[in-house]
Amino acid sequence: LSPLILLSIILVCLIIILFGVFEELLILVVGAFYPLYFSFKSLKNRSNDDITRWLYYWIFFTIFFWLESFLYLFIKHIPFYSFIRCIILIMCYIPQIELSTSIYLN
Repeated sequence: LSPLILLSIILVCLIIILFGVFEELLILVVGAFYPLYFSFKSLKNRSNDDITRWLYYWIFFTIFFWLESFLYLFIKHIPFYSFIRCIILIMCYIPQIELSTSIYLN
């Protein structure tokens, strides 16, 4: 992703979350549909590096949402948590950052 596209995505996320409209839909698109598309694309291309990267993402994604479901009573009081969650999920699959790979390998 180019920096301009990334900035645009972040601004759209912020606007949606600030107005409180479609937050969960946004998280579903950002956290599941986009990575799902590229996961299938990497499987189709048989790119082992991409397959490994997306596998790390899905491991992180599962653990993240599992922990979130247990900690919901505490998390719901954090201001802008939906925005923070959106940014964390984006940071997990941006090739320049790959937060999920860094967390998994460390």
